Amino acid sequence: MYEPINIPELRSVTDAVSNIRFALVHSQKVSSPDDKSYDPLHLHPYWELYLHLFDEASFLANGHLYSVKKGDGILTAPGNPHMLVLNAPTETEHYCLWLDVPENTPITDALRSLSLPFIHFDPNQLNKLCLIFSETEKATEANDSLYLSSLLLQTICTLRDTANSSELYNTPPLLQQILTDINESCAEIRNVKHLCERHYTSPSTLNRLFQKHIHVSPHTLLESHKLALAARLLLNGASVMDACMRSGFSDCSHFIVLFKRKFGVTPHQYKS
Repeated sequence: MYEPINIPELRSVTDAVSNIRFALVHSQKVSSPDDKSYDPLHLHPYWELYLHLFDEASFLANGHLYSVKKGDGILTAPGNPHMLVLNAPTETEHYCLWLDVPENTPITDALRSLSLPFIHFDPNQLNKLCLIFSETEKATEANDSLYLSSLLLQTICTLRDTANSSELYNTPPLLQQILTDINESCAEIRNVKHLCERHYTSPSTLNRLFQKHIHVSPHTLLESHKLALAARLLLNGASVMDACMRSGFSDCSHFIVLFKRKFGVTPHQYKS
């Protein structure tokens, strides 16, 4: 009878991909900054990896306007407003991976360990990631759950092991100050007029800066950050009224209308 010897102590391994939902899109099309058919300022409760596969553009995330080119990625955490910024009609291509990951899992820990949203992939890393995504599309179509689990883990490990991450942005100082203020203190900012007062600038100057560099209004960006904060508060147990007040809204009825327009459900339904 065989008896194993010199076997190390066995231990349980947490299943890293249990209860994970995902979606992957590969998009190739002509996109325009004037296209009003979709909401350009995204806000959702999922991790998102955006992989840029065309010429230079900009990407707004975490209070910074990043310069992105082919091979760059942007990783955004749940509930953070973000958007691709184009200055003219452009032939675009990108992959976008959304991950709905439970808290306190190895994948969540790995994603949160990446301190920067901006990631630059060298040619070998880019080819590897594109191959993984191509295989993910095939495995999704074939409903091969075991292979899909492997591919998702390969994606996360590729992100974790990418060492040459850096922050690349070239934003006018005034605009950067305003973006940082909105990102960090949106609940304190009553409205666009108050934002102008905080930065000693006029509404016309503020609107020109946003139109030139971001193509959304200061009001839209400020409102999206307030709604993102309210969503996080609701998920952390706040009441609807408390989330409304703490995220900087003064009218609860108006807050509920805005929240449902952005998320498709009422704050109470979102909390539940």
